[in-house]
Amino acid sequence: MALGASEWMDGSRSIPPWAATTAYVLIFLIPLAAAIATIVMLTKRSIAFWIPLLSIMVTSIMVVVLDAYGQA
Repeated sequence: MALGASEWMDGSRSIPPWAATTAYVLIFLIPLAAAIATIVMLTKRSIAFWIPLLSIMVTSIMVVVLDAYGQA
């Protein structure tokens, strides 16, 4: 959220390269971790439907913020 709100006075956006790289990696790691956590919870017979939903929501927000930086 903080990345989407930062903007320079001239209207251009600046994002450090390490932040963009971290976000791109997390976009793939969050669903992978959610899939593993869901499988583990299902084997323990726990309710796990909310884990993929939360993963989709967080990943979607990250993609929207990164897309906003791509449009100058």
